[in-house]
Amino acid sequence: MNEKDLAHAVAADLGPEVLASLEVASSDDRARALNVTEAMAIGGFLVQCAQVIIEIWSARQDRLLLVQALVNSEKLMEAYPRLDPEKRLGLIARLLNKFLPDTFGRPRHDENAAADKRQWVTGYLESRNGTDPSGRTFHGGATILLPFADQFWWIVYNDIGWIPDSSDGAGVVRVDVPRGFVTDLASVPAFLWAVLQKTGRYGNAAIYHDYLYWQQTCTRETADLVFDRAMVEMGVDTVTRNVIWAGVRVFGGRAWEENAVEKAAGGRRLVKRFPDRPTITWEEWRKQADVF
Repeated sequence: MNEKDLAHAVAADLGPEVLASLEVASSDDRARALNVTEAMAIGGFLVQCAQVIIEIWSARQDRLLLVQALVNSEKLMEAYPRLDPEKRLGLIARLLNKFLPDTFGRPRHDENAAADKRQWVTGYLESRNGTDPSGRTFHGGATILLPFADQFWWIVYNDIGWIPDSSDGAGVVRVDVPRGFVTDLASVPAFLWAVLQKTGRYGNAAIYHDYLYWQQTCTRETADLVFDRAMVEMGVDTVTRNVIWAGVRVFGGRAWEENAVEKAAGGRRLVKRFPDRPTITWEEWRKQADVF
């Protein structure tokens, strides 16, 4: 697939106005001006981003490098100022899903992702054995997760949280995850589970992130920033941290939007009563009386 085909494939999904704008965007550099229509800005961004994707992939076929390079590209993030950052990231995610669908386009509850998460949780719980719970930015001690029968959803057994300090910047918020919060860690994109190390040093940070993505009392950008800063405190190595951060910035929008829809429909993720047998699934338990 070349850059023109890639841009057109995504534009076709976004509607005839964006599709028609591609020719203008590719032939008229003035499309970068602030007063262009949003459709023209989207079309121009698609063309430019598709070119970068093809260039990077031709040089080195590394999906993680590709995501990081796109997120960290000042050229892409500053072009077409009419587009806000979240919209840019959404367009990048669409392009990558078209370009490498087998890598980035897996369903959220894919069986392989479930197996990867189960392996991660096992390693995470083992790594927390004997962990010193003291620390200036963490509270609640070592995290305990209780699994449902499907081993895809877990309940946070005790209150946990993270407290930023002045060095973390004004855009970072405190996180207090209450006992009874049900997490599937879905704010971490599915494709990352296949490559993440299974020692779980970023474990608490992933739970904080999932909680903020569910509560949505801050912006998605802020939630991602908390994830990054908490991973620093957890001692996650720079390479792994940057990979995870880039992944959630590009692909986390799907989890954020799905959570918003579920909450609007009456969905709940904070239980006051825990499962009474090991064979019950989250889907079964959430239908029981007096669970929430």
